[in-house]
Amino acid sequence: MKYSLNVLALSLDEATKRLESAGMKFTVQVLLPPKDSNEKFVGKDVRKYVVRQQMLSDDKMSLTVVYRWREGGAKWMALKIDKDVCVGCGTCEATCPVGAVKESDGKYEIGDECVECGSCAAACPMNAIQ
Repeated sequence: MKYSLNVLALSLDEATKRLESAGMKFTVQVLLPPKDSNEKFVGKDVRKYVVRQQMLSDDKMSLTVVYRWREGGAKWMALKIDKDVCVGCGTCEATCPVGAVKESDGKYEIGDECVECGSCAAACPMNAIQ
């Protein structure tokens, strides 16, 4: 039986529950954030999110997850778009697997939904995303 489950942008815990309840086998690959990849997570609020999924067979899927963390009450880490460099092409919005990039006054902003996978930064033709 072929499944078409979408678990993008879900926490790894939620994605695992959905896949297991559907009888789907899966593998997990961890992709660390593009910045501070040696960051130690001890004492931090850490969450794992699915940023990529690929069907390996009719009943097996590969998931790529990233870690997001914060200290105390700090906001979640997120990439930023330099609006002075951004030309408003929309490549970042089209590339974002979790829908965190939105247009605002002809330029783009990255919202709190960002899981910092780096897809937008890699795709930006102007290197406006850091």
